[in-house]
Amino acid sequence: MIQPILRVCLVLLVVSGLGACATMQSFPGPSSYPAKWEWTLRASADAPEVRELLKLFYSAPEYNDTLRTQVAKLLQSHPHHGDAHDMAAVLGMLDGRPDVAWWHWSQAARDTNWPYTAYALGRLRTLDLSVRQKQEMINLCEHLAGKHPSGEVRSRALDMAGAYYFQLGDLEKSIDAYAKLGYVRDWSLLGVLDNDQGKGFFTPFAPEKKVDLASEEKGILHAIKWRNQTSNSHSGRVYLSQYMSPSRQALAYMTTWFNSARDDKIQLRISTSDPIRVWVNNTLVVSEQHISGYHFDNVVVTVPVNQGENHLLIKSANQKGSWTVGVRATDLEGDALRNLAFRTAPQLQNHGEATQSTVGRAIGLKFESQTGTLRDPIVQIYTLLEQGYWKDAVEVAQLLNTPSINSIAAIQAMADAFLVNGEEGKTIDLINRAISQTNHSLPGLLSKRANFYASRDREDKAQQDLLDAYEAQPQSAWLALELADHFSGRGWYVDACRLAKEATERAPDLARGHYALATCLQEMGYEKKARQEYQRAHHLEKGSLSYVRRLYHKSKQSLDYSAARKYALWENNLVPQSISPKLKMAVLERIMGNTAASEKWLEKMVAQDPDFARPYREKAIMAHERGEQEAAIGLFKEALSRDPDNTALADLIEYMEPQGLGWMEAWVPQDDEIQRAIQRAPQVDVMPGSHFVTLLDDEVAEVANDGSAKRVVTQVNMAVTKTGRDQMIRAYLPYAGKTRLLKAYAIQPDGARQEASSIRGSNIRFRKVEKGTVVVVQYVHYAMPAQFMPNEYFASWFFQGTGNQVEKSRWVLAFDEKRHLNIKIQGDVKHQKKNEGNQQVHIFSAEGVAPLVPEQFMPPVRDLVNRVSLSTVKSWDEYVAWEKALLSTVFREEPRLRQLAMEITAGTNTKKEALDRLYHYATQEIRYQQDYENTIAGVKPHACPVVLERGYGDCKDKAVLLILLAKQMGIKLNFAILRTTNAGAVEVEVPNQQFNHAIVHVPEQEGFESGFFLDPTTDGLDLGVLRNDDQGATSLVLNPETGKWAFIPIPYQNASEQWEYYNVSIDIEGAKAAEAIMDLQVRGLGASKIRKVLRSQEQAEKFYAILASQIFPGASLKDASAENHTDIVSPLSLKLEADVTTSLQQKERGWRFQLPNIFPLRQLVNLEKRTTPLRIGPPSHMKQRIQVNIPSGHRVTSVPENIKVNHGCFDVTRTTKKSAQTVDIDFHLVRRCVEVSPEEYSEFRAAVLKVLQQMQESIDFERGR
Repeated sequence: MIQPILRVCLVLLVVSGLGACATMQSFPGPSSYPAKWEWTLRASADAPEVRELLKLFYSAPEYNDTLRTQVAKLLQSHPHHGDAHDMAAVLGMLDGRPDVAWWHWSQAARDTNWPYTAYALGRLRTLDLSVRQKQEMINLCEHLAGKHPSGEVRSRALDMAGAYYFQLGDLEKSIDAYAKLGYVRDWSLLGVLDNDQGKGFFTPFAPEKKVDLASEEKGILHAIKWRNQTSNSHSGRVYLSQYMSPSRQALAYMTTWFNSARDDKIQLRISTSDPIRVWVNNTLVVSEQHISGYHFDNVVVTVPVNQGENHLLIKSANQKGSWTVGVRATDLEGDALRNLAFRTAPQLQNHGEATQSTVGRAIGLKFESQTGTLRDPIVQIYTLLEQGYWKDAVEVAQLLNTPSINSIAAIQAMADAFLVNGEEGKTIDLINRAISQTNHSLPGLLSKRANFYASRDREDKAQQDLLDAYEAQPQSAWLALELADHFSGRGWYVDACRLAKEATERAPDLARGHYALATCLQEMGYEKKARQEYQRAHHLEKGSLSYVRRLYHKSKQSLDYSAARKYALWENNLVPQSISPKLKMAVLERIMGNTAASEKWLEKMVAQDPDFARPYREKAIMAHERGEQEAAIGLFKEALSRDPDNTALADLIEYMEPQGLGWMEAWVPQDDEIQRAIQRAPQVDVMPGSHFVTLLDDEVAEVANDGSAKRVVTQVNMAVTKTGRDQMIRAYLPYAGKTRLLKAYAIQPDGARQEASSIRGSNIRFRKVEKGTVVVVQYVHYAMPAQFMPNEYFASWFFQGTGNQVEKSRWVLAFDEKRHLNIKIQGDVKHQKKNEGNQQVHIFSAEGVAPLVPEQFMPPVRDLVNRVSLSTVKSWDEYVAWEKALLSTVFREEPRLRQLAMEITAGTNTKKEALDRLYHYATQEIRYQQDYENTIAGVKPHACPVVLERGYGDCKDKAVLLILLAKQMGIKLNFAILRTTNAGAVEVEVPNQQFNHAIVHVPEQEGFESGFFLDPTTDGLDLGVLRNDDQGATSLVLNPETGKWAFIPIPYQNASEQWEYYNVSIDIEGAKAAEAIMDLQVRGLGASKIRKVLRSQEQAEKFYAILASQIFPGASLKDASAENHTDIVSPLSLKLEADVTTSLQQKERGWRFQLPNIFPLRQLVNLEKRTTPLRIGPPSHMKQRIQVNIPSGHRVTSVPENIKVNHGCFDVTRTTKKSAQTVDIDFHLVRRCVEVSPEEYSEFRAAVLKVLQQMQESIDFERGR
């Protein structure tokens, strides 16, 4: 294998200007660059040999010595050709030498005939450069900005020059560079609005109908209004996260007006970190939903403007992280227009309503095929990734990811695309493939794999790859720092410092090296040395926020407030738009006793972001220190209103202003009311079915606009049975949120009071609980907003139990008077509404409620008991907007999807046949498995490529996969969510997230005369049969393409879909023995259960034996087999052979053979009467054919009579035919109903018992003819 030094030298031969390569010292590294390198732009000539090598290079499965030599020679013969330098840069990255890659991409950018200069600038922007490299980049960017023929390149060069000037601390030149870009600074802003999971992107809030600057809208925390904001950043971009709170899962509108001297066309060039929609003169011109990161000019659209006044409206939808929007108005070449004056209010009255028309893509930088080589899709991938279009990048990667592609460069690009899109399996497979192809010889690939392993907590594997990489490329300062960071992460600071020291010696002007060295020195306790290294890093890059912030904290920790103040002021000078340095200055001035100066900084923060809680809290602290109690409390309350989840702050306010529970005090049960409940206990008439009596069950709750709630819960229960006693030994507190226990004691029957014996976590235990003991628990619970759909509130309250009678139950909830509520009351519950101040108070109550006594086969308890449900979600349209946001990224196609669908459906002739095949694949080949990386994964499906790569998924994942597979074959399927019937009915009156399952709806279309449902999660269930708990449910069906939705009931399938067929042949031998051959065919739920059992041979053998003895009590199994137990297309078939002599009994005269008594309805009528409905399940039918062969020389003396029982729910028939030696019995049961009401139960039971009575029969025979 070629040595690393020689390998790099071959590439860089021409750059060093030498004819031979002895050592790396000949390459102009960071310490030996001239003060100003030559960056004059050059134009390369067309070179066929370059094109030929480019094609070979980008398709190469490895970069061997021969190929590297060819690249080096090409650099000698074409020293100014962009393609030659591009290939050398790729080698530099793979070799673990970003400094080499920097040199070559920067040289490539000088080639004015090279079409990929903007791409090269993007790659250069991602590199960690030294000070000298950044200085040289500024020189390059100034040449590009002044003389490059492409406006795209000129503007990007200006942006990069501004960024590098900023990093080096030259703010004046940075501001000058940014000013030439012409960002729009003057805006009117409205925010923040709810954007949970991105649902706000397509939600048409009021500004999309009319921009009324005087209007007031409902925000996340409170009412919001438009406010003017001039960007105070050096660049001119608007950092929305610094002007609006809260910024997570938030949405804002920006609007401005400008005049044009004539009708014209201009370009809007937008730099954004988040999904964005744009309207010009009320016409939608941009709608980019999938932007995952900030990049310069990553949204570009050409728009017409009118002579006179024009209006620009922008909607920015953030979910997490930075939140930035920069807008430039340019000519069609990308150069800033200087003749447009923007203002925050219209001169003319604007009456137009924004349109929601479909628009094309507005991706800022796009590269069409230029060379016909693999570099084209590679460039597309990296350009899309850099611009935040991760979803688009992975689609290109999917097209590229075929077995025939073994290009190292392509594999690396695909891995990068798959990684950011969460397709971890594909990522590591590709990286491993590339490393294997190159015989572990490329340090850059090893480092990439190490980062992958480290992010998955596989530290040992990561470490080995980094060690191997550094051993192969010991001169790489970058690899040294990668390994140093790894060692620091493991707490191995001596080794980390050694490597960081080596990196600083090798590249003394690489600020990152000094920062890494300072960090490990600090961890080892060398504070003075650490601070010196932090200062060196800061001296090198005065514009680095990380370095100045670290020095601020170090100075503050060491009580050097003067130095800390200097660094905080410098940070504010760097980022005047940031809240952070203003907060630092306010705190420092307060600590240093300069309260007036501190107040000024806090006022600046309030003016910049009126909804940020921290300045109010700091002002409150100062008022508190001055002894101004009332003012402090008021300010603390202002902070709490902006940070309602801060329970510590709520506790502080409660301590300072002990008002108990505030307005809730008048509603919460006090000691006297609790005592009255306890005193009533002995007089309570215990109702049947009660194990304990709920003397008082009370909740008073105040619900905030963000969906959080303050709840005061009071529970007083009395044990009346041993079961009740055992249940009351332990009480439970909520495990989520914060809880403050107010009361926890027990009153014994003799009146003795005992405090709780144990309180641990959410468990309260009481000792010596006996019948007659009363347990009292009262607590305050600060409930966090719901994980799903925060800012909304939905809850249920049960006024009836299954083992307890309820003497008194009350639920009191207070909401903002303007808050919309949907309420469903089930059963006998009183409802009263009151208005108190600015609150609407709802009181629900019930008294003397008997327990619901559980009965076998009854519907879910929640569907039967007295209960109230409520939700603040205004409508199902609002819920569907949230659901659509969850699905926005999951219906992602890839090329192999089409190929897979074609393979699965090969040989089919109709859409129905094709869908059957696809359904079979989704149910059988994709295993059901839940894998939730985070909370939201419980309701958000994984993208189709992820499911295919894993080979498993949950119900949502399988549904998405089936929908996309069917789409490839021209079959339309809809996404359907439901609440399974065993979990209770969907409450359509109260919109909220109440679904627990996802399936597929097949709408009416060509090939399908009517719509129906399919459930891909069925395990072993026959093709075409829905799960029992799907049937009868109500499904919310969503068209993934149009977004249209509807509630559609899932009908019960008819009896032909679920059945059992028994064909039993019995041979009685010599009146002393009997054998039976049983052929069973099963379809439906029963078949599914059996198929699961048969997957284990041991379990299968036990099952066969049990089944035989159930049909013939005491039977001995002789043999058993199954067919179609791994196939869901054909019915399951079982064959059993058994000795059934135990069913043969000798009588006084002759013998009696006891027939099988298989009647599934028998288990449904154990109760004489019912108070709840009898839930049976989907319709089914059963057939039995029994043939009994008696021995020769005997005659049959008695056979079962015929049966015919017809009921509204079922029909039973039995016919018996007798011949000389044979008796044939045919039994048929058809059940149609799915539920029997308590009123109908008596008649149903009588009909079932009638059948059972007639089935208790046998065949008698004796000797004779």
